[in-house]
Amino acid sequence: MKGGYHLLELINEVLDLARIEAGRLSLCLEPVEIKAAVKEALDLVRPIANLQNIKLSADFSACADRHVLADRQRLKQVLLNLLSNGIKFNRSNGMVVTTFAQVHSDRLRVEVADTGSGIDEEGLKKIFTPFERLSADRNAIGGTGLGLALSKRMIEAMGGAIGVESTVGAGSWFYFELLLVEKTAESRLAPDFHATLTALGQAASYEGSILCVEDNLSNICLVQQILAPYTGVRLLEAMQGQSGLELANLHTPDWILLDMHLPDMGGEDVLHALQQNPRTQGIPVTVLSADATPGQFDRLKAAGAREYLTKPLDVRQLIGLLEATLPRQQSKIPAGERVVSASGLPATTFGWDPEVISLTNVSPTLLQQLRSAVQDGEKDRMNKLIAAVADQDPHSAEALRQLADRYEYDTLTSLLAEAGK
Repeated sequence: MKGGYHLLELINEVLDLARIEAGRLSLCLEPVEIKAAVKEALDLVRPIANLQNIKLSADFSACADRHVLADRQRLKQVLLNLLSNGIKFNRSNGMVVTTFAQVHSDRLRVEVADTGSGIDEEGLKKIFTPFERLSADRNAIGGTGLGLALSKRMIEAMGGAIGVESTVGAGSWFYFELLLVEKTAESRLAPDFHATLTALGQAASYEGSILCVEDNLSNICLVQQILAPYTGVRLLEAMQGQSGLELANLHTPDWILLDMHLPDMGGEDVLHALQQNPRTQGIPVTVLSADATPGQFDRLKAAGAREYLTKPLDVRQLIGLLEATLPRQQSKIPAGERVVSASGLPATTFGWDPEVISLTNVSPTLLQQLRSAVQDGEKDRMNKLIAAVADQDPHSAEALRQLADRYEYDTLTSLLAEAGK
């Protein structure tokens, strides 16, 4: 199995190289805050560094809030490659240090230095050549021999340059340069979107981590923008199934968004692997696809998925799931806001088998008013009417409240229509 994953990794890196050289690599160039990108990459490799007793250090004084012109995902791929190499080919109790410098007035240089054994002159000449692995590389933990070659092509495709200097016995110093640009305020979402989010979910009180395994850059960007107000929520991203499995095992996120169509392996295979790993089998998984069928729903549920979202993604539905899944910091929940208990509708059944709610004790008039509010999508009115239901049937009101908070309006409509018969 491990050999198969290695082969898949090799195939995909070869394909990426071929796309670059043919001018067909998909890039989404935009202003990227370099400090945030490096911090994210450092957080991702820190568990590996800790296992090998390697200290990670970064000096952000020279980059502040500077932005570079880059493809966010490809930039992260380069950073992860340089940092992981610095860890892998280091000495015990060594260091990997990341620093920054402005060069040529309009470019920012990112530098990654390690305290490993270094590279000799002959090795430096072929360091960025595909499939060329140095003697230290061949004797260390596996690799494809394509990481640095791919990083070079990606940096150059983004209009930058990459290089290396090394001293045998002292370590190596890799660097790349990208164009400095001004931050833009453009957004794919409506101008009032974040204000709406905050009003809907008191976003700042939520915490935890989400792993998004998705190879479509536009969908990743959408999730990033949705999560912007959720300052306590950390987003991990993987564009391939195998890297998603590795991130899930390292970081055990609170929630996984899993695309069904990935470049290296099927989404169902990823789901199966997650369920087989004791570290990840308890993580709720929401699968994403544009071509869902009833049979696929049942098969994925049986395989361990919690629910299924169709593409294009429904923003409100995604927010509802997020707020139903992630924990909240009690100290940040606004005073007077009702905190829904775990009873009523278990999160593990949400989106698949909603609990049957008995509304026999609720007046027909109130049921009709609530049904009308749901059909109109008026959340404030729903909340007031559900509070009125609580006076007549507290248990059902709690379940209705959770459905409303998760924006399960179709389920609410069906329940209310059944109760009104």
